[in-house]
Amino acid sequence: MLFRNCVVFPLLIGSLNYGQGIVNGFGLGHLNSSQGSMNAGQCLNRILPAFQTGVALSNPATWPNLKFTQLSLSYSAIKNSVPVLNEYSGLSSGHWIIPIKGRAAIGFSISPYSNQNIAITDTASTKMIAFGDTLSLQRGYRRSGGITVFKVGSGLSLNKKINLGAKLHFLFGSSRQSESLLMNGSASWMSGAIIQTSRMRYSGSFLQGYLSVIPIKSTIIMAAVKFPINPLDGLYRQYFLFYDSNDNGYHDSYHYDFPYPVDVSPLDEVRLNKIHSPIEYTVGIDQRISPGINVMVELLSYKENGQIPEKLQLGINDFVYSSNSASIGLIKFPDDLSVSWTDKFTFRSGINYHSQQLKFSDISITEMGYSLGIGFKFGAVGNQIDINYYAGFREYSQSYESEIIHQFQAGISLADIWFVKRRQKRNG
Repeated sequence: MLFRNCVVFPLLIGSLNYGQGIVNGFGLGHLNSSQGSMNAGQCLNRILPAFQTGVALSNPATWPNLKFTQLSLSYSAIKNSVPVLNEYSGLSSGHWIIPIKGRAAIGFSISPYSNQNIAITDTASTKMIAFGDTLSLQRGYRRSGGITVFKVGSGLSLNKKINLGAKLHFLFGSSRQSESLLMNGSASWMSGAIIQTSRMRYSGSFLQGYLSVIPIKSTIIMAAVKFPINPLDGLYRQYFLFYDSNDNGYHDSYHYDFPYPVDVSPLDEVRLNKIHSPIEYTVGIDQRISPGINVMVELLSYKENGQIPEKLQLGINDFVYSSNSASIGLIKFPDDLSVSWTDKFTFRSGINYHSQQLKFSDISITEMGYSLGIGFKFGAVGNQIDINYYAGFREYSQSYESEIIHQFQAGISLADIWFVKRRQKRNG
């Protein structure tokens, strides 16, 4: 790393800024699929039908069960304490799903895949004597950006008991890294920061297959598997080391940063292959226990077959290589035959257990959480508003502080009639 041969001292985490906490510094950052609640209509589940009866927005095998085309947007706000307070908000998902005569469906979606925003400051400083002056040195690291995923999916109903689905994931995005050494000396020219920046651009694609089976009338079994078509690659470019005279974090010539930007050029881009290559298995059971009330159990197993190269310096040089989670949900769906507005509500609740293992430090991360949600259907075609609240507790086996997570999500789904044959008007 920068200044490795000059100064050696332990890097201690003094502050972690921006939402979701310590996991933003591991590998590719915090994966969106690891958060307890996927979108405002799901309530912990990933493939089970928690959006509407028989329908999950994230599972194309259930899309043929939709009666109307759906445009669904969900917004999320997260507060995380580590114990430093971090907050983050933004779009958590967007779906456009078009069912075709109850036999098939196509859909598109976009959502964040990973959040890499993090700032680490060394709580300890090192003193050294240079040019007759005593310098206090302190290290820092910043990373911003992340990865977005665009998905194209389709579902097909083979018969009344079996549905199939498939989804292509296209990953793209970029991140910027900045590693700094802050110097404080008695002379003004000995104070400032020496900074080295770099940039990474990401691209990759995954395929996910889905199966939905109804063995008996009140039970649905669902399964999904995700694997890479083109593992995530990165184009890495490192920029020239510079002295930041005005402490703005940018290499500019307005305040005599040294060397001048025109005098240096970045190094050539280096392609880093297979930095993210996950295999993911999901299975779930949806059991109706009474009219309109369902119990859902879902299990997920994740294994990382990619490798973060040594060339890519991250805030915390480790990454999650295995993950397992289990969730249980209880959902009361609305009565579509009732004309009373009080029967148009959906109530969701669930608990979640999530375990992750880091590759090099042998640190394990466990998260326990619960989710509460409410939805309301309105309009002749079943427009829907959903609100979810998730609270979780994340604990590390060593080295790091425990985290408390609060997440609020709100979503709206607008429906319309497509691919439905309308009656012809009679003349006269």
